[in-house]
Amino acid sequence: MPLRVASILLRLLADVRGPAAEAARDRARAVVTDCLDRLRHRFGARWVPVQEQLAHQTRAVLTTADCLR
Repeated sequence: MPLRVASILLRLLADVRGPAAEAARDRARAVVTDCLDRLRHRFGARWVPVQEQLAHQTRAVLTTADCLR
């Protein structure tokens, strides 16, 4: 199951009860967890504080504007 499908399925089944829904949620959670683990391993994902994210995005926008002049 692709990551996007698993994520959508988790949202759709959030309030649904029953064994079939629980099994589908478990499978979708496993797909999401596996994909996230592989992404973390491949790209070295780490938490970046919001202020640092904002500063980086601001610099990128300003640099782009300078290049377009």
